Amino acid sequence: MAPWLLVPMDERQADHLKAYGLAFRALERGERGDWLLNWRGGSFLVPASAAATRDATLAGITVESADVSVAGTRFSERGALLVTHWGLSGPAVLKLSAYAAREIAERGYRFELRVAWLPGRDLESLADALIARRETDPNRLVANGPISPLPSRLWKALVHFAGIPADTRFGNLSRSSARVLARVLTATVFPVAGKSLNKDEFVTCGGVRLKDVDFRTMESKLCPGLYFGGEVLDIDGVTGGFNFQAAWTTGWIAGHAMAGVEPQRTARTATEE
Repeated sequence: MAPWLLVPMDERQADHLKAYGLAFRALERGERGDWLLNWRGGSFLVPASAAATRDATLAGITVESADVSVAGTRFSERGALLVTHWGLSGPAVLKLSAYAAREIAERGYRFELRVAWLPGRDLESLADALIARRETDPNRLVANGPISPLPSRLWKALVHFAGIPADTRFGNLSRSSARVLARVLTATVFPVAGKSLNKDEFVTCGGVRLKDVDFRTMESKLCPGLYFGGEVLDIDGVTGGFNFQAAWTTGWIAGHAMAGVEPQRTARTATEE
C-alpha cells in the first residue's frame, strides 16, 4: 500500500485553507484524496508524493517582512510574504506585481524574483553571525537553529536549499557553507516563467489611455458617444478596495452622462448619519 499524508484542518482558518489547497493540488495531479470527517471539520488524506510533501511543508508559511524584487530592475517592495500551495503571494508580492506590471510584461513574464528573508541584514553580517554560533551554539543542528523571526519550517527549507546536510551542527559549519546560507537568506532566486490565468488575477494593468478620456463624463475624447469605466481604463490600485472604488465611481459618472442626467448630490445631516 502506498504511503499517505494526513493533512489536518484543525480549528484555524489558515489550516482549513492549507488542507483544501493540498487536496485540490492532489486532485489536479489526478491523485485520489479522502476527507475524514470529525468534530473539528475533518482532515484530508492524500498520497504522500514528493509534490504533496513539499506543499505540506511550506504552504501556509507567513513571513512578517521580506524584501522582494525583480532582478535587473529598480522595482523592489517590502512587506508580508505568504507561501501558498502554488507559489508566493502576500502584500509584498502583490504590490511588486502591480508596480512592475509593465516591466514584467515587456520581459514576456520571464524574470528572476529575488527574496531577502531578513530585510536590513547583509550577506557579510549574516555570515559572521552564523560563524559566531560555532562558539556559542556548537552542538545545535543548523536546521534547528532559525534566525528570528523566520519560521522554523521555512528555515529548514532554506538550509536544505543551501546544500547543508540535515545532520550538520553549528560547530561543524564551514565558513563557505555559512556564506552560501547567508547568500540564500539575502537573495533567494525564484525563476518566473509565465503568468496566471486572467480569472485568477486580482487587478489588470493597462487599458484605455487616461489622457484620451474626459473624466467629467468618462467619454472618449477621440470617439464621441463612447464611454469607459472600471478596469477597461489604464488605472489600477495595488489590490482590493481601491479598484472597486475606481470601478464604482467611473461607472457612476459614465452612467449619468450616457443617460443625460445630472448627478444629484445630497448632503446628509448629522442625525441621518
